[in-house]
Amino acid sequence: MRHVLPALLAAALACGCPYAREAALRSTVIVTDPVDCVPDTYACVAGVPVVCSRATVPGSTRHRQWPTLPRDALGSQRACAGACVVDADSGIAHCAPIDASTDGGAL
Repeated sequence: MRHVLPALLAAALACGCPYAREAALRSTVIVTDPVDCVPDTYACVAGVPVVCSRATVPGSTRHRQWPTLPRDALGSQRACAGACVVDADSGIAHCAPIDASTDGGAL
């Protein structure tokens, strides 16, 4: 009886049950909370460029915003060293270059 629940969860995940997948995602610290955003649009959240997912969260009309920067070697989310900006022409969020004249760098 002890192994029934993990077996049922594994079977639900293997079958692609969206609610089981959502429960598994919610149990991790890496996955963002669902938000109201327009699919395929970019934004900056806490200095990190993110893109709004196309798929809605099961049982909701909300989406997830996924970071476009990879995690570091320890699993922490990287952020822009300078500023995160959304390009006015393309609409894509990215890290702006650090201006050496304002951060004390050599010219």
